[in-house]
Amino acid sequence: MLAGLEPVDGGAILIDGEDVTEVDPQNRDIAMVFQNYALYPHMTVAQNMSFALKIAKVPKLERMEMVRDAARLLDLEQFLDRKPGQLSGGQRQRVAMGRAIVRSPKVFLMDEPLSNLDAKLRVQTRTQISELTEKLGVTTVYVTHDQVEAMTMGDRVCVLKDGKIQQVGTPIEIYDSPANLFVAGFIGSPAINFVAAEYVDGDLRVDDAVFTRVELTKAPEGSKVVLGIRPEHVHIVDGSQSANSLPLVVDVTELLGSDTFIYGRMNGGQTRSKFAVRTDTRELPALGDTLQVAFDPAKLHVFDASTGLRLNGHIPDETPHSALAAAEILQINQ
Repeated sequence: MLAGLEPVDGGAILIDGEDVTEVDPQNRDIAMVFQNYALYPHMTVAQNMSFALKIAKVPKLERMEMVRDAARLLDLEQFLDRKPGQLSGGQRQRVAMGRAIVRSPKVFLMDEPLSNLDAKLRVQTRTQISELTEKLGVTTVYVTHDQVEAMTMGDRVCVLKDGKIQQVGTPIEIYDSPANLFVAGFIGSPAINFVAAEYVDGDLRVDDAVFTRVELTKAPEGSKVVLGIRPEHVHIVDGSQSANSLPLVVDVTELLGSDTFIYGRMNGGQTRSKFAVRTDTRELPALGDTLQVAFDPAKLHVFDASTGLRLNGHIPDETPHSALAAAEILQINQ
């Protein structure tokens, strides 16, 4: 819809204050970068980058100067006479970006530009794109399924589910105050832990653990709620010294150097939830061991079990679809 390739059902699209809702795609001054690069294999890098300028009848000397400027910015000067088949995936993606840059558009649209790259190259290219968009100062709409890209590259993030907006905010706002269960589960790696609980007379109860005087910004529709706990906010404790600890049976451990991740099952009482713990310990528990874990009530995210909407702390503005989407995923880590 932003590019003008699909009709708009309602509302308006404004670019630099100008309503372009009914403007033809070629007149919107938008440049796109695609997942599959969309380069002409029989053309050189320079010809690919200058093709749109040639169609626009930009004089040859002028367009070659624009290509050289973009190539210098993207570190592609030594590849201008090569064809796409002679380039690596990362180099081809930079050519696709160069083709967009030479047009000096008002808006860049990037559709999962890193999806075809391997993990190492994805990280490298991600930082290059961030540096480039900052340097160019051009509004960039970046579509991705990768929450790491969303968190590291976005000034503002719009989380969608089935084409419906769930939350809009800065990366840290979405991480710290997810509007619903779907957003909470999407942002964060490893994913947030979900635990079923009850809210009774101001107390949160998870099996035998009771968190007293927990303040909610919004009252739940019933007593059943869902707690969200980020792995870094879970602590391994001595069960004999912590009244509110819960048992965790270890399934998998991952030592990554600076961090250790422990994955297991919360098997206390009625609770049967998968759980992840992030810690800096290098003393790994054995598979099948039972640990006692606890968490600070101030770090809890509380959601209504019937609607999936956030109940505590800062509650972002709701969208018409946030409750519906959240309610669809209320099978808590079984």
